[in-house]
Amino acid sequence: MLHYRSLGAQTNSAVWDIQVQPATATSKRRILVAFRRGSVGVYNGD
Repeated sequence: MLHYRSLGAQTNSAVWDIQVQPATATSKRRILVAFRRGSVGVYNGD
């Protein structure tokens, strides 16, 4: 689980959607978080 101390302008923005793209032979797992205000956060990793 990831914990963020500050998300800047997104601190009080609701999460609209979360997508998890599985790892493949050539890429790591990717997690996309869409915020209601329109921003998208991306995490690439294990």
